[in-house]
Amino acid sequence: GYDRDAAGPASADAGETRADAGQASADADPASAGQARRGVPGAVTPPAEPPEIERDRVAAELERLNVAYETRFGFRYCVRVAGRPRAALLPDMEASLGGDPGAERHRALDAVVDIAMDRLGAMLGPNR
Repeated sequence: GYDRDAAGPASADAGETRADAGQASADADPASAGQARRGVPGAVTPPAEPPEIERDRVAAELERLNVAYETRFGFRYCVRVAGRPRAALLPDMEASLGGDPGAERHRALDAVVDIAMDRLGAMLGPNR
């Protein structure tokens, strides 16, 4: 199937990376001083967000991107999800916003064909 939800990217303050922001908040919060930041030995990070907060963040991002995409191209973003998590759709959606409208129409039509082929395969079963 395809996902018709949309949203947009989060951004850090000018001149501050996400790693810098995490370090600054850890430095300011002594309670989190013993937590290691992923990928940085000895660094500090806040605990991971609960799954429902991440799910809500992704849903909001998908919604924002879909609105931006539909405003730019005149149709909803169409993609063959194929079991990927919703968060995995965000980078391609974000990148598509800068694309050529003609190329994006072709990409979307290819996605419609991919979705239809998947559905046909599911209807016919493994012994087609």
